[in-house]
Amino acid sequence: MESKTKDRLSKLRILVSSLNDRDVNMKKDMEMFERFFENFPIPVTLWTISKDGAVVSQHGNGIICEHADDVEQLFECPVISEMSHEAHEKAFKGENSNFLAKTEENFYYVSVVPHVVQDAVNSVSGIAWDITSNAVMLAAVETIVDRTNGRRGTYRELNELAKRALKASRLARLIHQEGSRDE
Repeated sequence: MESKTKDRLSKLRILVSSLNDRDVNMKKDMEMFERFFENFPIPVTLWTISKDGAVVSQHGNGIICEHADDVEQLFECPVISEMSHEAHEKAFKGENSNFLAKTEENFYYVSVVPHVVQDAVNSVSGIAWDITSNAVMLAAVETIVDRTNGRRGTYRELNELAKRALKASRLARLIHQEGSRDE
């Protein structure tokens, strides 16, 4: 009997040690993630929302409000707030959600994903990248294609280069996909 108890205690110690190591590693990963994005040249924001809608954490330099208490206060822009609310609802149902959001001045790619523990969603996390500079460049390339279409000489060469750039653009594909969903 005593041997079984010692064996169980030994297994419990190993489990506790393993969980502690996992938690330490997760904290180190999160700290590294935060340090990485502190100086990242593209504004990025990361947040986590609990099951009851409270903001658990928020980090970054993008679209998030400075001190939000709940998901309703998370974004200053009402359009992004509404889109975000829908994405969070989907995530709490277990679905990943991605969308493009545009304000008067900025363009964002947003992804919201569920955290599932024992087959239940207990929180959701989101990340938003400010892709404004890419959107501005994309619009310029689209204008070049339009203005050089059907032209000769150097204009034709510029047109081909611009078309090649559009074909390579992931953002152009995302915007096209997003537009297809809206129709």
